[in-house]
Amino acid sequence: MNSLIPDGHSELFVRGFASDHEDAITLIGYDERKADYIETPYSGGNPDNIRYYTRKIECCAFYATGFTFKHPHGAIITAEFAEPVRALERTLEEDGEEIDSFSFDERLVRAIVAKLGNISGLAAVNLI
Repeated sequence: MNSLIPDGHSELFVRGFASDHEDAITLIGYDERKADYIETPYSGGNPDNIRYYTRKIECCAFYATGFTFKHPHGAIITAEFAEPVRALERTLEEDGEEIDSFSFDERLVRAIVAKLGNISGLAAVNLI
């Protein structure tokens, strides 16, 4: 996967998601990154004199487009989602320091289970 997110944030998420599910799930997806700006209040120690300054941030996201599932009985299933599933969001300072992050693990698990349907072995890899 060719990550656009600094320091391999999406790769860490993909590996972490796999290890949470007994290394049975490999996510397939892409990164999206865009520049944005945020206004931050600044009082300079005087609460009656609040000013705002604007700083540049990076909004990053990882979208899962599909997955590979290694079934506990040996089968390998590869599937694609009808629409990409937003799996991870990160907001970074211009220098790469993380301001905020949010992972959509539950949404991603629901999408995987819906795609796999009613097959055995899901509990063995912590999907249900």
